[in-house]
Amino acid sequence: MLAAVQRNDLYIIPYPEARAALQAHFDAVLAALPPPDSDPEGVVRRGQAMAKWVQERQAHFKRTS
Repeated sequence: MLAAVQRNDLYIIPYPEARAALQAHFDAVLAALPPPDSDPEGVVRRGQAMAKWVQERQAHFKRTS
């Protein structure tokens, strides 16, 4: 656990017996997602929106720092 903290790992779960339950949960989450190629136009629009948001945030932080 100490090494994980030192690496700044996002998740530190020291219970290997939780693996099966976590795997089932995340498999269910991933199964709920549509296929990557199901909405190519939406992917582009969301990518553009995210890029705009990042640029606006960067500009905001430059103005306030």
